Amino acid sequence: MGRVLFWTTLLGIGDELLQYLWITTSYSEYLDFNDFLTNLVAAAAGLLLYYGTAATRLPTAAYRKPVVELLTAGAILLLVLVGFQTGSLAYSPAEKVPPGGIAQLADGSRRLYLQRGPDFYGSWPIGPRHGHYFVMPPTPALLLMVLAGLAFASYRNARSTSADAGSLLLGSKETPERSGESLLRFP
Repeated sequence: MGRVLFWTTLLGIGDELLQYLWITTSYSEYLDFNDFLTNLVAAAAGLLLYYGTAATRLPTAAYRKPVVELLTAGAILLLVLVGFQTGSLAYSPAEKVPPGGIAQLADGSRRLYLQRGPDFYGSWPIGPRHGHYFVMPPTPALLLMVLAGLAFASYRNARSTSADAGSLLLGSKETPERSGESLLRFP
């Protein structure tokens, strides 16, 4: 489930990036980290709806380490850090930049700004339908995403531990899932 959560969230982030850079440039003022977080929560809700809350246990050998996902996350982090270090990626401009957030500098190089003006992140603008909303800055949004991802990733471990403890309390050497018994027993 963690891999599905990772890839669906990454696809949602890619969609938000396309919206900011290309699809909705006429009215996108910032790369929307609120939507990054919303995509993560929606992916988690979809997983819970699809898989439910039933305890399922695969043999330990069936779990593989998330090497591809860790390499992908590391490559994205490295790309972002290099972008900030080289100056081709910046948090905020001093003045308004053109739609899409890409500005041409005096030396002819281009810079991608995460917001088109200096005052969008951390503000409370008026929404088109429902009053004010908070525009989450990148750092708190990414921290919330990492915490939510870690909490969801640890869910399998917590369920495995509780299932093992439940089988010990019941006096069974097998876990209830493997022996065909219910995890809850009533006298």
